[in-house]
Amino acid sequence: MARRSASPSFITEIPLQTSLVEEKVLLSRLEAGRQLYNACLGEAMRRVRLMRQSKLPKKARKLPKDSKERTSLFKFVNQQYCYSEYALHSYAKHIRASWIGEHIDANTAQTLATRAFTASQKVLFGKARRVRFKGKNQLDSVEGKSNKQGIRWKNERVIWSQLEITPLITKNDPVILHGLNSKIKYVRLVRRKMNGKNRFYVQLVCEGFPYQKTINFSGNETIGLDLGPSTIAIVGKTQAKLTEFAPELDLNQKYSGAREKKPLSQRVHSCNCGVISQRDLYSAYLARFVDDNRLQADLAQKAWSGAELLLRTAWQQAIEQTNQQLDGRVPSSFGKIPPELELVVPKVIGTTESLDDVSISNDGESQIKVVNQFTNHASGGGCYEPPPCLERLIRSGRLQLLRPNLAIMVLDCRDSA
Repeated sequence: MARRSASPSFITEIPLQTSLVEEKVLLSRLEAGRQLYNACLGEAMRRVRLMRQSKLPKKARKLPKDSKERTSLFKFVNQQYCYSEYALHSYAKHIRASWIGEHIDANTAQTLATRAFTASQKVLFGKARRVRFKGKNQLDSVEGKSNKQGIRWKNERVIWSQLEITPLITKNDPVILHGLNSKIKYVRLVRRKMNGKNRFYVQLVCEGFPYQKTINFSGNETIGLDLGPSTIAIVGKTQAKLTEFAPELDLNQKYSGAREKKPLSQRVHSCNCGVISQRDLYSAYLARFVDDNRLQADLAQKAWSGAELLLRTAWQQAIEQTNQQLDGRVPSSFGKIPPELELVVPKVIGTTESLDDVSISNDGESQIKVVNQFTNHASGGGCYEPPPCLERLIRSGRLQLLRPNLAIMVLDCRDSA
């Protein structure tokens, strides 16, 4: 069987409108395909058992893996017992010299033989303990090798030998239209059982990439996810979110490099390094800095000063939103924010692009509420240092640093205090 192209692929699935006669024909061909598959699988496993009885494979396994002699011995054993994909295709050809050939074309028979060969390989290589033969009405899909012969799509219809089936195409669906306008590699027929009835679908395996809706834009940030049985935490560089979901990824490793085992009932992460955060959000934050299954602790520590407020805000927003949706019932997996970490929700009055427009009253509250888009107030281009007039407000928690090293926004807290 010729190897299929390794180019990107996607599937476009369309339901089929089948009559009673067409359904009967499809069911007969699926049954013929099932028996051909089982025959090929049985023959492949017979050859696997014969190979295992030989002494040559045992001798080859003792040789170094990069040895040419090892490769030659395995190749010789495969040839000796006719164990290959093409050999199984030849066996499927003999099976078709019966009533099965009236229902299954040569291309479909070869794809079924390939499926059987792949299943036997998993047992041979130790990836599976045994194979499963298909029982009656258990083969639910067949496919062709290309869109030129056997099962194919032509003129918006499914053609298989003398059978032509009309699909139910939604003309105004951009996803379907994108698939129909793409190059089709091969076609697959799928049977699903719903409410005791058979429903048939055609899957067009198309070349290229799937349709992407305009609302589902893709970004270029590295994000961390923490999935749990009841919550999901998402942390990026500029956004963070905590919401209800479903297992839990617990890294249990702080950026200090230490490891600490925590019970699942403990939802707030607190350690001697001064970090206090919701556990799932903090795990998702650390996941952003995992490379090759290792936590880059120095990078996580360096970025924490800018992410601490982001995670704290996402934590409080999740509790407030869930509190409103569930009438005061907040999931215990969210945890409880310590009183000293609760944020006062500020009200933005306005912004300006100059520090000269900032006006501070005697009580320490801003009057005009400024500042946006200024960088590197400190000399030398290092980390951002707020001007002296704002330091006291920042320390008191009335001002929030947004996007460190880029901007600060002065917020009026009087209306929400």
